[in-house]
Amino acid sequence: MKAVNIHEGIDSTLMILQSCPKAKSDRLRIEIIQKYGQLPIVDSYPEQLNQVLNEYSN
Repeated sequence: MKAVNIHEGIDSTLMILQSCPKAKSDRLRIEIIQKYGQLPIVDSYPEQLNQVLNEYSN
């Protein structure tokens, strides 16, 4: 367990989503506005947090 910046995890997931073949389709365009506000640094297991965030990229 360690201090984790949630912004970095979200940004990483968004980067993965942008490179997916589905994201490159001309049929659907999604605009993402990254205005997170003040998210706290949290004590977490970074691998597990990333696994949850990246679950939606599959």
